[in-house]
Amino acid sequence: MFTVPNGPGLKRQGVRNWPGYIGAFTRDQAVGAWANGTRVVKVNTLPRDHHPDGTFGTVLGSIMIPPKALPERGVVVGGMFYYVEWEPMPGVAVGIVALKLARADGSGEQGAA
Repeated sequence: MFTVPNGPGLKRQGVRNWPGYIGAFTRDQAVGAWANGTRVVKVNTLPRDHHPDGTFGTVLGSIMIPPKALPERGVVVGGMFYYVEWEPMPGVAVGIVALKLARADGSGEQGAA
């Protein structure tokens, strides 16, 4: 089972192991994030992603990761990060960046950055 790494970052944001789930996650809800319990669908799948586009799930919690520049890679990383329970894997918490999620209600709204 995955346990929260030592260090203050994730633990400070409420990430921990929860009874009945595999994988550490938070039930906290970041400011500006979709509400916990929101139905979502996977979008923007990359070749090595485990779940393909169209997979449905439910938001368990979210955190905002402060932007961090990685000039050697020419990118800035960070933003909204969600913990989702995917339908094909009940009881397993999976972390995912917002840009790979859309609301499943048909609104077409993609994850908050």
